[in-house]
Amino acid sequence: MYPVTSAYMTRVRGTHRRVTAATLRDPLGSALVTLHPNRGGSVSFDARRDVRSSCSDLTLASGVDGVDLIPEFATDPTSPLTDNEVFIQSGVVLANGTTEWVPLGVFGFQEASMTEDTNGVTVTLTDLADRSRLVTRSRWVAPYTIPWGTDLATAISSALDTVWPAHPALVAQATAMIGALVTFTEGPDSDPWRDLCGLAAAHGMELYFDRLGIPTLRDLPQPASTDIVATYEDGTDAVLLSLKRSVSIAEGSYNGLVVTGESTSGAAPVRYVLWDSPTGPTTSPPERPRPAWYSSPMITTVTQAQSTCAAMLPRYLGATELLSWTQLANPAHDPWDLVHVSRPSLKADVDVLFDQVTVPFAAADAMTVVGRSRTVWTGVV
Repeated sequence: MYPVTSAYMTRVRGTHRRVTAATLRDPLGSALVTLHPNRGGSVSFDARRDVRSSCSDLTLASGVDGVDLIPEFATDPTSPLTDNEVFIQSGVVLANGTTEWVPLGVFGFQEASMTEDTNGVTVTLTDLADRSRLVTRSRWVAPYTIPWGTDLATAISSALDTVWPAHPALVAQATAMIGALVTFTEGPDSDPWRDLCGLAAAHGMELYFDRLGIPTLRDLPQPASTDIVATYEDGTDAVLLSLKRSVSIAEGSYNGLVVTGESTSGAAPVRYVLWDSPTGPTTSPPERPRPAWYSSPMITTVTQAQSTCAAMLPRYLGATELLSWTQLANPAHDPWDLVHVSRPSLKADVDVLFDQVTVPFAAADAMTVVGRSRTVWTGVV
């Protein structure tokens, strides 16, 4: 969860006023134009995608505050050729009248379209995504090699230097040592961001752009009971508006993870397996094993396979019990947030791990969440 005050958390559970602000900024972060979205929209965060956050189309009224948003030349602020970005924030008005702001992200846009009708002239910015897409679009123009023994954070930062020299400094909350030669191939279908996310995942970490547009490398979260950020239950301050609970053993509902590594250098393949259990991850298989599989040529030792397996296992577990709901919007919520949901009418009394969060711009609209039940880890093998 994005850090907020206790006054904010109290306010969003009851009647409150929420506002949205959007600013067009140049690639260096300097503010150019204040934007006024005049139709409903939203920002979505999804832990399951390499592109962590995206934004629905932004429709803007041209001429507000005397600002003409119609792009005429390639250098005009709303031209996608400028690589300008939209910075979006959501604010909650506190009891004392001040507004506490939460950033929702920094988004590039790929198209600007103009429409004139009886309501006037509008400009719509289309296909907005976080800065990871900028890295994807840069492509590798030659094979990119990372020597074994390179520090992971250093390797990722250097790779970003190659495809996006002006990128913000990488924030590394964790790092590791790369144990094998890594080569990323060039070409029109190459994807530097996908490659770097895969490199991080092979070391049990995740790479993403945060809400301020900063590239961040960290260990995959390991949720525990002390990490519950909110409890949602019936009562006078209930925030859930609707709840759907489903229990399934369909494809995608896993109870274990098999991690394998087969180096391109000819080293012997490695393998490690972990299973879910009521007391935490274990190497002993259940009666009905349903494993997911993850393989990477960058995993070269059993020790690395073990640590990657332990780190990645929470990504795959809990899908046997899925919960999705609408609630009073709390824009501070993030993927990987752990909340406790209690709804006796659906026999739901469970810790839920957020996979996807969609925050609407309109104050009256509900926020939607997609999550899964989360067994609290009691230990790591």
